[in-house]
Order: sequence, then C-alpha cells, then structure tokens
Amino acid sequence: MTKILDPRTGLPFEPLAVQETQIDSAKLGSLHQRFDQHPSSGLTPYRLANILQDAERHQLTDQAELAADMEEKDGHLFAEMQKRKLALTTVKWQIEPPYNANIVEKKAAEVLTERLANIDMAEVILDMSDGILKGYSAQTIKWQLVEKMQMPIAIEHVPASWFTTANDDRNKLQLIDDTGQGQALWAGGWIMHHHKSKSGYLGRSGLVRTLAWPYLFKNYSLRDLAEFLEIYGLPLRLGKYPSGATEQEKGRLLQAVVEIGHNAAGIIPESMTLDFKEAAKGQADPFLAMVAWAEKTVSKAILGATLTSQADGTSSTNALGNVHNEVRHDIRDADLRQIANTLTRDLLWPMVVFNLNGISSFHRCPKFVFNTAEAGDIKLLSEALPGLQKSGMKISRKWLHESTQIPLPEDESDILKPIVGADTATLTAEKHHQGCSCSGCQSVAVLTAETTVEDPVQKTPSDIISHQLQVESDNPQTEFVDKIRDLVNKAESFEQLKNDLLALAGQNKSKQAELIEQAMVLAELQGRSDVLDEALNVL
Repeated sequence: MTKILDPRTGLPFEPLAVQETQIDSAKLGSLHQRFDQHPSSGLTPYRLANILQDAERHQLTDQAELAADMEEKDGHLFAEMQKRKLALTTVKWQIEPPYNANIVEKKAAEVLTERLANIDMAEVILDMSDGILKGYSAQTIKWQLVEKMQMPIAIEHVPASWFTTANDDRNKLQLIDDTGQGQALWAGGWIMHHHKSKSGYLGRSGLVRTLAWPYLFKNYSLRDLAEFLEIYGLPLRLGKYPSGATEQEKGRLLQAVVEIGHNAAGIIPESMTLDFKEAAKGQADPFLAMVAWAEKTVSKAILGATLTSQADGTSSTNALGNVHNEVRHDIRDADLRQIANTLTRDLLWPMVVFNLNGISSFHRCPKFVFNTAEAGDIKLLSEALPGLQKSGMKISRKWLHESTQIPLPEDESDILKPIVGADTATLTAEKHHQGCSCSGCQSVAVLTAETTVEDPVQKTPSDIISHQLQVESDNPQTEFVDKIRDLVNKAESFEQLKNDLLALAGQNKSKQAELIEQAMVLAELQGRSDVLDEALNVL
C-alpha cells in the first residue's frame, strides 16, 4: 500500500489515516480552542487591503474568516452563493470505469458505486462548494473497517481558517499546528478541494477577493443610509433656556429634548421653550444607488448575470432571465467538473488503494462523473427522426436514449410495447369485403386507409358506413338548400315561390337515389358479416 503515491501530494498514503483523523492528533489540540476574530467588524479599505495582502503571504486565516462573515451578514450575497451551491447538489452522479476498462476496473466501479450509496454525497458536495468563495474547502475522512473493507463512515467539514500555505509552495495547504510552522496533510485522510473561481495561486483563486470590495462599499452606504434616515427623517428639536440658567437646568433641558424625540413625551420648566424645526431636506437615492450597484456586481461575479436574481425594471426581464440562466448552467458544469476531479483523487483513489487489488495506477482509477447533459426535445426528435432515417442517416439507439434521457430497458419485459397499427373492427370489415368492387365496399376501403391509431374510439363497420354516407350526402344537400334560398330571394309573390318549389321537387334526384342504393347494399353486407361472425364464434 505504501508504494502507491497520493497524486495530490506525491507522498505514500499515510497508514495513520485509517486509524484517526489528523485534526484529532495531539499536535493540533490548540485548533479546537481557537475562535474566529470576525475581521468584518469595523472593516475599512485599509484593513481590507492588509487582509488580502496577508493571504498572498501564506496567512489565509483572516481572509477565510472575512469570507465567512460576508456570507453571514450580507443576505444578498448569501442568497446568490446558495443558488450556485445548491445547483450542484441536484445533479445526478455516477462512477464510470476508465476508457477501455478491463474486468477488474469495471468491477471496481461497481463496488465503489455500491459503497458510496451509503454516504450523503449531496452534503459532501455542498461542503466542497464552500471553496467557490474561499478558494479551497477541506473535509476529513474518518475510516472504519466495514465488511472487510476500509470505508469512509464520516466526512466532516473543517474551517478554512485552520489552514496556511507552505513557505516553499503557495498552492500547498497545511494545518496550523502548535509549532507555528504548519503540518503537512496526511495522504488518504482528506478531501482537499482547491476551487479555481479565477486563475491564480491558492490565496487569490477564491471569489472572496472579488466580492470583498462591493461588500465593503455596500456596508458604508447602508450605514450612511441609516444615519440619513435617523437625522433627516425627524424634525430638529431646539430647546431654549433663559439667561442665567444653571448647568443643572441646561442638562435637564437637553434630557427633555432627547426624551421628546424618542418617547414623544417630556417635561421642561415654564421659563424654557422647545421649538420643532422642519426636518432637513435630503434624498436617500444616492445611498440606494450604491447598494444596487454593489448587489448587481455580486450577482454578476457569482452567477454571471443579474437578470436571474432581480428585475431591472424592463418588460423583458423574465425572458432575458431565462436566456441568462444558460450562463449559470455553464458555471455549474465548470464547478462540477472541478469537484468530480477532486472526489476521484481524494475519495475514490484511497478507497481503491486501501481495499482493491489489480489497480496500481491512478490513471486507471474509476472516475466520479456528473451527468450534466440536458434532455433534448422529445417531440422535436420524434418529428425529425423519420425524415432523417428516410434520407439514409444511421442513428444510434444509444445516442437517442442519451439525448432524450430515457434509460435503456433492463430486459425485454421492461420494454413498452408499441400500439397496434390498425383498428380491429376496421380490419374485420376489410377482411370480409376484400376484393369486392362495389361502391359500398370501396368506400369501406377508403375509410379503412384513413383510420389512424390515434383515434381513441373503436369504430364498428356500421359507424364507418354511416360516416361515409354522411360525407357523400353533404354536398347534394348543401346544393339543394342553396337552390331553395335562391328561389326565396328571387320570388316576387307567394304563388311564384310555391310554383318554383314544386318545379324544384320534380327535378332529377339521381344522386340521392344512388346514395340510398349504396346504403341498402352496405346494410345487407353488414348483416351478412354479422351472421358470419356469429357462426365463426359458435365454431
């Protein structure tokens, strides 16, 4: 086991990592007695600049504590960070064997999938996403022998303020120990996620360095707005005392002025007066404009857009927000890619090293993968595929299932059966009258061809005949009604209309007679069909 190296540190896996967590060792006891200093209290531009510079010089504690304060104190920043973090926890994950995997590697992927099903990976991913703001996130792994395998039974988040970077490597995290020099992290004992929200070494890769300035200016504006509302929202209270008043009397008058302002009640001597002046004029718009700028800047930095967070006053906000939501998908996928790489390196690989034989290289380790593919439009695909197939295009079933996000069936019994392609009653009528050249049977054949499987109502041959006769009689009836309407419009007297109607009734009615003849023939054929069906059922 010790011959296999940790790809993060390049060191052999630490045997103690499976016995205890590193933060419980004796040399790190002082960390548990340490409390945050909350550097956001009384934060000034000068103080903020010093915190950021210290982070570049290996001292990450103040920057990490400032990031935690910012999330706690700024509701807008917290909400935007939660959107980005929680979006990561809802994506399905899986463990895939490496490319061109052998039997051992495929079996390893199955074992790891089964074992990780007992761990709340959504919580692990949420804690890892803390690195988006701070640049890194650390979790200890508590191992325990379960069914003859060393398994992670607990994965606990560790405050980012407990770490520093090595003097010789600004990207190498170490625990702050009692010696003040820092202690190297045990290989196999940590999920140490370095999240690159932007390029740069560890101390400069977190979003905290981008968000700290709008956070500071927003707080200044909110403080000034509170003072504005307190001072300019109330009338000036002016107390007047007579000449010769003692200091004690002046003090009582001042106390009365203050109490009247807050309690709307107070007493003063009769010899003194109290005047209320009109409140000073002013507007809160400049302060609110600064707050709005700061919040929009925060939204852009975290989500890549502002229209998915708040309205901008335009009528197309919702539509634009839907477009900008795609930007969030890009950011989400980039976050998941980094998290998947860390989980493969710091969780899956130690599980393989501690428990499985036959995989000696990290490059052959099963991969932690998130399924970020979006399902295609099934209706659009179903309409386009027949045409593509007719043009000769060869379409993979596997690709189609992946595109629609419809999983492949486990066995034949799990396959949805296709709907029968023709109506049963129609097929029966077609069978009985096949080959007949009469107009009635030809009508049945036409209707049979027009019948589709989408019709939810089962049609009998009688229904088909009635429908055909109705269609055939529509035009003659319409023409007859139109002739009567024309006679009524042209008639100059009742006698003339009567004579014209009698003449119309005596005209040739061959079309109607032909329809009646067809109906009689079809009715006879239907009767024969019914008798034949009954005879077949008896037999």
